[in-house]
This record gives sequence, structure tokens and C-alpha cells, in this order.
Amino acid sequence: MRVRQGSDSSAGIWFRQASANTDRAFVGMESDTAVGFWGNGGVGWGMVMNTVNGNVGIGTTNPQNGRLDVRVGQGHTAVAAVGKVDVEGYQGYPSIDVRGQIDVQARGGYPGLTIEQKQAYNAAYIHGTLRVKGYEGYSAIYAEGNIRAIGTVTGKSQIVTIDHPEDPANRFLSHTAVESPEMTTFYDGTIVTDGQGEATVELPSYFEKLNGDRRQDREFRYQLTPVGSLAVAVVVDEIEHNRFTVRTDKPNVKVSWQVTGIRQDAWANAHRMAAEVDKPERERGLRRTAEAPAEPDPQEPEAVITSPGTER
Repeated sequence: MRVRQGSDSSAGIWFRQASANTDRAFVGMESDTAVGFWGNGGVGWGMVMNTVNGNVGIGTTNPQNGRLDVRVGQGHTAVAAVGKVDVEGYQGYPSIDVRGQIDVQARGGYPGLTIEQKQAYNAAYIHGTLRVKGYEGYSAIYAEGNIRAIGTVTGKSQIVTIDHPEDPANRFLSHTAVESPEMTTFYDGTIVTDGQGEATVELPSYFEKLNGDRRQDREFRYQLTPVGSLAVAVVVDEIEHNRFTVRTDKPNVKVSWQVTGIRQDAWANAHRMAAEVDKPERERGLRRTAEAPAEPDPQEPEAVITSPGTER
């Protein structure tokens, strides 16, 4: 071991273990404002600490993205942890701020990712992709609380599960969300026509601002069903000023009504969903689920993916 100033004016200690006269590692000054560890096998400055602000860099000699700044090449793992990792942020700051992709694989009996949010804190703030795969019988993501997405939520189905009203302690009741290729809105109710067979349905005050109005060539769909008696029911005045008028051929008829519209707000108009699209190149020839029926090519092995870009 020797202490010296190197050929690049660095000061520190060189080490070697077995091979004589072959320096293997250096601990010392990377510059006047950084001290660190140098590996002579090709890694170079593997870790440095800025002596002014205390930032530590792994894979970089200029740590700027946080107190610990880790940078690796494409396809390499930046941080690998076997065990428990606790992260707590200061008030007003996210505990985890990721600009990139997070892959979480849950092991049997353990959650893949558990995030506990405290008041006035963001539990996790991710710029990029969070991909989570749970093992069979376990949820990939389990949230006790609200989930808010400013954007689009994409998936194979939306299921709402509640305690079963007939046996809430022992059973669940599950419903699927209504699906539509458009941003459809639904409104329904019942009304009773008067002695002249007419009734006016009052819709929410925001109806036409959300769904457009007939003067802008927005078409609405109506369904009318007389209840309790045979009668003919028609819409005689379509929606205008957030109301429409129903008429029956008999007086005092109860009518069940339903109106559907299509969102026309600024965000919806800027983000219309395409119902039918071509698969991206990386997913051509593959299927999202193994259960989807398909005719495999007899010359090629069958390929299945469970999430975009992930083969199984």
C-alpha cells in the first residue's frame, strides 16, 4: 500500500492484493470537490462523494439527482434489494420519485409492493412505467384506499367487489363495469305523465356542457318503457336546456326512461379512444392471455404474453 499523487494529480491510496506491482484499487480524491473509489479493472470511479453538498454518486462522478445518484447502462439493475426497503419522504415531497420503469415480482405469500401513505405525503410518484406481476392467487397491486389516475386506465376488465348484501361476513358480490367503444354517459329514472299524458324530465344542470347539445348536432339516445299499463310513450321534445318532454297516449302513466350521451368536454375530445388498433411490432403474433382462442402456426411454437412486451 502506498500514498501518492497520481499522474493526473489525484491524491489517495493505491491497493493491490496478490499480484506484485499491479495496482487494483484506489481510494482518494477524484477532484478537489469529490472523494471516491476507483477500480482499476475497468469500472473506473465506481463511487464518489461530493465534498461540498454530500451527494453520493454510483456510476457518475457528478451526482446531481439526489443525495444518492445511481446510474447504470441500459439493461442493468441500478438497485437490487433482497429484504425490506423503507423509504420515507419529507412533507410535501414524494417518498419515491421514479423517472423510468419499475418491475416488481411478488413472491408466494408476500406482496409485491406495499406503499403506506401518510397525511400530506405522496407515497409514490412515478414518471414512466410501473409494471407489476403477481403470482397466481395474489394481487399484483393491493391498495387500501383510493387510487387516482389523471389519464387513462387500461386493462382487460374492470371489476367492482363488495360484501355480499345477503351474507356480508362470508361472501363477496362482484360486478363488471359497463363497456363501450365510446365515452358514453348514462342517465335514467322514472316519471309519471300528467292528465294530458305529458311529463318533462329534468336532467343535471351540467348535462349539455358535458355531452353537447342538439344545436351542435349532438345525437342522444332515448329509451322509454311504460310501467304498469299498456301505453305508447314517445319523446316529443328532445333535450334542450337540460330537459326533454315525454308524451303517452294515456294519462297518468309511469314511464321508465334512459338517456345516453357521449362526453364532449375538452379532455375527452383531445383523447378519443380508438376501438380497433394494430398491435405494436413487439407484440405481433403474440396474445395477451393464454385463454384467448387462436389457431397456432403448426410450424412455429405457440407464444403467449401476459403483459405488453413480456413473453411467457
